[in-house]
Amino acid sequence: MPDEILPKRPRIPRTKLSEFLTSHGYPIGKGTIERICSPAQNKGPPIDAWWNGRALYDPDVVLQWAEARLTNTRRSFTNDGSRKSRKATAAVAAESAA
Repeated sequence: MPDEILPKRPRIPRTKLSEFLTSHGYPIGKGTIERICSPAQNKGPPIDAWWNGRALYDPDVVLQWAEARLTNTRRSFTNDGSRKSRKATAAVAAESAA
């Protein structure tokens, strides 16, 4: 018989991250989680494991990630200086088209 597998603390699927974080005092919407976890931004909590093609997250690591995102100033997940605003991008496109 194979060794008995000890149960590990349940992992959280990405679809439940916003519910989990909100219940622990970090209000965040499902759309925001999907956006920041997307490969284009890759700013979400680290993935602990994969199951059937779905990302799973360790609850303790998710809470540490959320705590690390706290700041004393107002900021947005997507407006942190890592990419230009739509207005600035449109202006550059208009200049290059002229």
